Amino acid sequence: MVEIVNPLRNGIEIIEAFGFFNVVLPFILVYALVYGVLIKTDLFNFSKSSQGQNVSNVIALATAFFVVASTDVVNQMLGVIPQATFMLIVILFILMIFAMMGLSNDSWFGEGSVFGKLKGIFALVIVGIFLLMIDAGSPTGIPGLRQINEILLGQGAFGLASPEALGTLIGVSLVVLVPVAVVLFLTWSGKD
Repeated sequence: MVEIVNPLRNGIEIIEAFGFFNVVLPFILVYALVYGVLIKTDLFNFSKSSQGQNVSNVIALATAFFVVASTDVVNQMLGVIPQATFMLIVILFILMIFAMMGLSNDSWFGEGSVFGKLKGIFALVIVGIFLLMIDAGSPTGIPGLRQINEILLGQGAFGLASPEALGTLIGVSLVVLVPVAVVLFLTWSGKD
């Protein structure tokens, strides 16, 4: 069989061998995040002068160099970033679907709406899902979340249940809870 040479794949392998994904991209990402946070929070109260930006620049550079020097942190980032990006893409697609359905106005997402009143709960759920994705992407995991992730993945942590029983429990709860949530959502009038 003839093997087709893919020049793009060869280019990616060359920059991977150079260390672009393990050194350069994590350095740029950490530098940009730390510098952006320091400038946005105006930690040194030098927003009008270049001295505060210089201090923020040095701190961001030092932090980025320390992170790149630690291969464990870089390996954690390489496991987590694709999953976090996937979650952001899913959220973007959900928002696009809402916009196509005409649900992006204040009647659905304003302060008096169901989503507006429950935005704190939605934020906690999104942060929880994000933390579970980080735990799944890291080799060692986050100690408190590893067991929850194992239960959700059907691995039966703590000896609670077999994967089949856990799958049945999740399926039954979805069959019962989703219709109840839909009925409550449709019948809720928004008045106290």
